[in-house]
Parts: sequence; C-alpha cells; structure tokens
Amino acid sequence: MGVTPQCNNEGQYGCVSVSSSPISPDAPEAELNDDEARDYVLGYVNGVRKLNGNRASVRDEALDAFAQQGATSWRRTTKQNQAH
Repeated sequence: MGVTPQCNNEGQYGCVSVSSSPISPDAPEAELNDDEARDYVLGYVNGVRKLNGNRASVRDEALDAFAQQGATSWRRTTKQNQAH
C-alpha cells in the first residue's frame, strides 16, 4: 500500500494505492533421488503415450545409463558456460 500527495483531488487528501502482494509459493517438494526421478519421468512419458494410443514403456538399465551420461554431460557444459 502506498500514499501519495500527487493525485487529481485539488490537494484535499492523499491518494492511497493498493496492490496485492505476490502469493507465497508452497514449500518446495522434497528432492527425488535418481530412481524416483526416473520413475516420475517414466510415469509422465507413459501418460503422454497413453493419450496418443501407445503402449507403456518400461525402465531399461541401458537407457537409464544413457540418460545419466547425457545429464552429466549437460551439467558439465552448463557449468562451463556459466563460468565465462
């Protein structure tokens, strides 16, 4: 809330302006470990697959390893770019 003497009322009174404050977000969810994160993503992907009439996918160790390598590489690249 703010009060200002500058308004169109011939100096009779200060104008009050009110604006809503941003709503505090809920507390962040607890971080997931790697397996929980992979299961969460797989659930999301399978939901999209179902909407498109495709069968569900299952977790695969080789695919998990590939995804982990990609995530590690991305994290390194991102850190290098932020250092410049």
